[in-house]
Parts: sequence; structure tokens; C-alpha cells
Amino acid sequence: MRKVLPFLGASLSVLAISLAAPSHAQDTKLFQDVPQSHWAYESVSDLQTKGILLGYPDGYFRGKRPLTRYEFAVALERALKNLPAGPAGPAGPAGVAGPAGPQGEVGPPGVTPEELAAFRRLADEFRNELTQIGANVRDINSRLDALSRDVADLRDQINKMVKFGGDFFVGVRSDRARVPFFDYSGAVRGPNPDHFSNVNAVHDFHLTAKANLAGGVKFTGDLVASNYLGYRLNVTNPFTGGAVAALGNVSAAAPGQSSPAEEVTLYQAQLDVPIGGFGSNTVFTVGRYKNQVTPLTYYRPDTDAYFDIPWYDDGNYVEDGIKLESKFGSAKTSIFAGSYRSLTTTSGALINAPLVGANYNGNIFSRKPTSLALAGDQVTAGQSAGLHIALPLFRFGELGFTAIDFGSQQSLPVQANFNNVMVYGVNLKLNQIGRFTVQGEAAKSVTQIGFASSGDNNINEDNNAFLANVGYNSGPVNAVIGYQYIDPRFAAPGYWNKIGNWYNPTNISGPYARVTYNFSNALVGYIGGDYYSGARNRPFTGGFTPGSNVARATAGIKYNINKLVNVSAAYEGVLYDLSPSVSVSGGRAKPVEQYITFGAGLNLASNTVLKIAYQILNQQDVGGGFGDVTAIQGGNIGPNANATVFTTQLAVHF
Repeated sequence: MRKVLPFLGASLSVLAISLAAPSHAQDTKLFQDVPQSHWAYESVSDLQTKGILLGYPDGYFRGKRPLTRYEFAVALERALKNLPAGPAGPAGPAGVAGPAGPQGEVGPPGVTPEELAAFRRLADEFRNELTQIGANVRDINSRLDALSRDVADLRDQINKMVKFGGDFFVGVRSDRARVPFFDYSGAVRGPNPDHFSNVNAVHDFHLTAKANLAGGVKFTGDLVASNYLGYRLNVTNPFTGGAVAALGNVSAAAPGQSSPAEEVTLYQAQLDVPIGGFGSNTVFTVGRYKNQVTPLTYYRPDTDAYFDIPWYDDGNYVEDGIKLESKFGSAKTSIFAGSYRSLTTTSGALINAPLVGANYNGNIFSRKPTSLALAGDQVTAGQSAGLHIALPLFRFGELGFTAIDFGSQQSLPVQANFNNVMVYGVNLKLNQIGRFTVQGEAAKSVTQIGFASSGDNNINEDNNAFLANVGYNSGPVNAVIGYQYIDPRFAAPGYWNKIGNWYNPTNISGPYARVTYNFSNALVGYIGGDYYSGARNRPFTGGFTPGSNVARATAGIKYNINKLVNVSAAYEGVLYDLSPSVSVSGGRAKPVEQYITFGAGLNLASNTVLKIAYQILNQQDVGGGFGDVTAIQGGNIGPNANATVFTTQLAVHF
């Protein structure tokens, strides 16, 4: 009889281990030539207890001996007898429930279609040998066919079932400061004697549901119960656009030094409907959905610098409306329209609403907290409609075009004479060239009285923005150098930079660089720098002129002690050099901001992460460049501050 390779039995072993038949403890003496230290001990002993491998009468397994086809067929026949039966037929009417019995044994893991296919191939290959030992191959194949149909039916039923999941976050924050100050998020924080007083305790719970409906339609839902939403709305700096956009007004934010009220809202509820015969890969989305385009045109800023919550920090705005995504030829197209007015929590606050547009009277510090600028230079969008087209540049990369119209949420503010803003953009991303990457983007925001109006008496020549960068990747080094130019009146709902606690800086031009170095698999470090001067000369107080500049330096390191624990340290320093025409004091001024943050992370489980951070904050208004900020929380926010911020957060995904 022909012999097969010595390890042909390994395929049978893998299949047999995955069988639905559970192992039963038997009074069987294990093979004498398979010690517990052997790499195959568990597999061989498991097959022995299942009665698939019997060994030799002298108690030896002799695993190095070549296996004959006949011996393999005997083992295969035993494995086939252990195949689980298919699902039972329909059950009859239920009777009266009896008392609960003892807990049964652990159920079988089931058989996959791949394993059934492997059994079928083995049964065909060893047809003659199975016949010699009395096995009916036709019956075996019929049984495998029935079991395969049952498995496919179960998989289809499972695929159509609603799948529930969710995320849970809990965070604690406390400050220590003698005077009111602006924190790293640009939020107003009141004085606090120690870290055990006026503690913020926040939580955020998401219950998600996903379902595959008939016709390929998919449903995604996300119900939120949270007091973090109130915290995020209240502590976000009004001049960065966070609180104004979220609350739908232009009032200053509350300090948020108490646990906010519980908010309940539907954060996502969308249907994705595939459409055939119209382009390719066409999907029509309707309902409450997430959406983003590019950093300069439509990308939600992460306005909370202290808590890391991925489902809010993903750059997506939420809107009620429709979106159509398709591919025509080689061009990818996205058309969308939505409203933000209905995105309210139980307290009536808006989940999000983009800030758009800027007056000629706006200035560099219109979204800088330490200034006297008014937030009325922008309006809150109530609805939007847009188009984005991405065209492939043969094998070189991709070129995108964007046009979005934003309509005002409210009547015209006192400082604004527009209620409609058009944002145009073009973006380029080249495929990697050796170790280099190249990408860039340009955009323009045009203020109007209404859609397609002729103008609003604003100068639409100083509302441009563009950025470009070149990346280099080589072994442990990852470096990026770039250039940013942002006009004073460019105001689109994007997210392009953060300098200290200044989000989305405007009227700046200059270079930046970032370098990351992996010293080892456990140790990573980075450094970075920015240097910007005034992009245009503006004749109003508080404007940033070409005679002024701002420099930013960052550095950090992260060390993974092991798979469970990591520690980190980060530094950011910002130095302003303001000309007399910009400085509040009327003289040359050099304000300074510094932030030192120490952190630690603990992976409690594969889906649970605990983080702790401690930040030391220092702000010095050298030369009186910013001056006091009045009318916020009923008092002055001093230009000089020293504070510490302690945060703890736990996030679980299930």
C-alpha cells in the first residue's frame, strides 16, 4: 500500500481539533512517546481523547513514522463520524417551563465552510480506502452537502441580524490656579485652590446598531447619553469657533467647572442604499450621517486638547440630509446637502454647526482667546450643500475639486453683513515617489448676502489659503516640511493648525517642519517647529502685520514599557513678536506660552484603555501685547498665568 508524507496527518489533526464534538475526559493512558513538553502534545492528546487517534497496542504514538493511506482513512472515518449534526427542524409549541436543570457542557465551536470543503476533498481522495473499511462515501458526501447548506443558511441569518456595540468614556479633570486663565484648549477656566476642588466628572455612552437589510441596504445608528457633550460645549473657547458653532450663539462660554447636566441625542442614524446602473459603486446615504472633505474646506476641529475621544475627534461633522457617492469612469464624486438646525440635544444645544465667513474688520486674533476681538466676525451655518470630485492623474496621484455653499443659521450679526459663504478648494496628492510624498491644497471662502449674490461689500481678495508639504520616510525616520499661507479673511469650517491655544490661525505665512524618529519598537521621539509672519498688512488695531511673527517649538517622547504600560512627555512653547501697531500696549511685545505634559497609559484589556495626564501651563504677556480680556465671566482674564491641569480618562469599546 502506498505511503504518504509523514505530516499528511497534520491536516486531519487541524480539522479534528475544530470539530464540534467536545473532548471528554477518559480513563486513557496518554502516548508514552509524546511528552507534555512536545510542541504537538495538546493536539495529539486532544485527538486521542476524541477517539480519533488510538496509537499502537504498546502505548506508543510513533509520530515520526510515515502514515499509510489506510491508517489515515481510518482516522478520517472516525473524524467524519464526529461531525456535528445540522440544525434541528422547526420546534413545536412550547410547554410549561420546568425547573432549571444543571449547567450543561460547553457547546461546540461549529464548522466553517472552509473546513467542510477540506473534509470533502479528503473524502474524495480516500474514497477507496474508506470503502474498504465499510464507510459509505455517498452517504458521507450527502451529509457534507446538507451540513454545508446549513452552515451557509446560518451565516446568512447571522449576517442579517442587528449587531449592537458601543463605546463608553469616563473622564475626570481638575485645575489648580490662583487667577482665571485660558487653558490649552483656549477655554476660560476660573481660579481653583487645589486639585480636589471643583472637579469635572464627565462621561459619554454610545449605543450603536448596525444591520444589513434586504437589497444590500445598510443601517447605522448611534444613540448617545452623555454629560461630556455639555462639558465640551461649555469649555470650548468661543473665539476658536467651538462654543459658537456648538451652541449656535456668540456668547462667551461658561467655565465648566462642575459636572454638566445629562444630554441625550441621536448622533447618527443613516441608511446606505446601493444604486445600480448609475456610475459604479454608487451609494445613496440618507438620514443623520457623518461627513468631511478636506482640511481647508470641511473638517471638524478637535477643540478639546485634554480628553482623547476618537468618535468626536475624527474630523467629521454631523448633518441631517443626503449624500451620493459614486464613480464615473475613473472620477470619484461625492454630492451632499444637509442641515445643522435639527442637531439638538435634550437641552436644545446644537451638536455642531460650522462657523463660516469673516468681515474685513476681522483680524488675526478673531479666534485667539487672549484678545479683545469680537466673535461676531463669523456666522453660524444652518445648512450646507457641496460637491467634491477626485480625478486620478494617470499613475501619478489624484487631483480633487471642492465647492460648498453654507447658509447662515441666524440673522446677520451686528459685525457681519453677509449670511452666505461659498468655499472653493482644490487638493493634490501624488503617489509616493521613492521615499518621498507630496501633497498640497488651496481654498477660498467668499462671503455673500445670499446664494449666487453679486457681493456683500467685502473685499474678496484677502480670503485665500494654501498649504503644501513634502514627506520623507526612511527606516526609523519620518519627516515632513511644509508651508502655510492663510489670509486674514479666510474662514472655512476646516482644521489646518493649532499654535498653543490658538486654533486655525489666520493672516499667517511661513514654513513648518515635523520629524519623528523610532529609536526602537518601544521608544519613539519627535520634534517640530513653525515660524509664521503676517500675511498681509491691515490698518486696524489688533491686526497681525508682516512686521510681527510667531514661533512655535514642540518636542515629545513616548516609551512603551511593555504591551500594557506606556509613558510619555511633551513640550510646546510659543513665542510671539508683535509690532507696536499690533500690540495692545502700543510697544514691541513678546508674549510667551508654554505647556509641559506628562502622561501614562495602561491597556487594561484589548478594548479598554486608561490614561492619566498632568500638565504644567505658563503664560506671560511680556510687553503687554495681549492685555487683559474683559467681560468674560464678569471679570478680567489676566495675561499672565501659571496653572496645572490633571486629567484621568477610561475608554471602553464593545
